[in-house]
Amino acid sequence: MEDIVLDNSCSGVELQGGAYGFVTARSFPGVSRLASPNSVTVIGNVPDSADGYHQRCLGVAEADAVIGYFGYICNDSHWYISSVYNLGTSGVNVPSQISSGDFAFAAGTNYQLSMAFTTHSVVLSIALTQGSASPETLYSGSTGDFSPTVVGVGFKGVDYNYALDPSEFDPAVVDFSYRSG
Repeated sequence: MEDIVLDNSCSGVELQGGAYGFVTARSFPGVSRLASPNSVTVIGNVPDSADGYHQRCLGVAEADAVIGYFGYICNDSHWYISSVYNLGTSGVNVPSQISSGDFAFAAGTNYQLSMAFTTHSVVLSIALTQGSASPETLYSGSTGDFSPTVVGVGFKGVDYNYALDPSEFDPAVVDFSYRSG
């Protein structure tokens, strides 16, 4: 079975003191088009924050032609879900945070972060990949009419500007998946 193929380049947007970066999927074996309901999942780990000086985040993103969602966890023990526009283009923009909260962070631990979509809702959940019982729901909300056209992995770094190249970015992606139905 073929794997999902992610683009080799990372599109991003710089912030005051940091940046977002996204790598989107360009090939889905056995899938002719994205559809709701679906789930997009990343398994990976985020390094220690160096006593809060280097926030690093890892998450999943999914968008349609109008709006998208970026759900991510950070090494400061916070999770976020934000809106994202123009995902999959060089003009990607993350204009606003929708919700946030706390979770128990441990550096070097693999986390499974998933966003599940139906036609009108999104659920963001997190689980440890080793020894975890069931995923913890972090956020559940309405999306309005949503039909995805692009999915991917998202990164965020705060404290200084850095090259938006996932191969040089601190969080490590272990696996990425998309499931329809």
